[in-house]
Amino acid sequence: MSAPEPSARSHIWTMAVTHQAFRREFELAPRIVRDIAPDEPERHDRAADWFATMLGFMHHHHENEDLLMYPLLAGRAEQPLLDRMEVQHRELASVVDRAQERLSAWRLDDPASAEALAAAFDDMLPILIEHVDAEEAQVMPLVGEYLTAAEYGRQGTRGNGADPRALMMTFGSVVEQASEREGEIMLAYPPEPVRRAWHEWGADEYRTMVRLLRGGLEPTSRHAAPVGQALADQADSTPP
Repeated sequence: MSAPEPSARSHIWTMAVTHQAFRREFELAPRIVRDIAPDEPERHDRAADWFATMLGFMHHHHENEDLLMYPLLAGRAEQPLLDRMEVQHRELASVVDRAQERLSAWRLDDPASAEALAAAFDDMLPILIEHVDAEEAQVMPLVGEYLTAAEYGRQGTRGNGADPRALMMTFGSVVEQASEREGEIMLAYPPEPVRRAWHEWGADEYRTMVRLLRGGLEPTSRHAAPVGQALADQADSTPP
């Protein structure tokens, strides 16, 4: 008789660590836009690239959930909860599309576009926080109960087509506020060349980018709901 497959319970903390990056970066985004002066073209261009990268990262994250996580919960978890998550994903997709449109105008230095882009990020943040808080509190315990580690881990194997540097920077955003142990575990997920690149140049480049983009700005929002932090505290030494 074969042993049962390990559950996802010891791995779901990775969702809370990823959500921390979304909370932090999209809380900072409107403040960065409003803080960039006309005589800071490099900061403007790097910020535009970074916002595009993070919006794409969040879109890919939710697409992975829709393709690889939520269908597996259908029939195992209460359908009204899954329906609510689907509605929230659609709402987020709508505000992300609006932010991307305004980001395109901001790239072209349209004089009115800075405040429009900042306002789009302002509008997105409460929708994002409501969703990730609910997902951590209500969905991830069900993932831990009903999905195997292998099923949950498939999300990390579906690439998003981003260039290697963008992937390195998004990894930096995820581990920025992770504990040392969490960072070590998260770094075990990508292939060895990626791990080597992170140590050789990725970590330094991420810190340089953060200094340029944020200037003197510091995150002010809470970065994880209490439930999310409790999930993060479950860090296990073996990735799925």
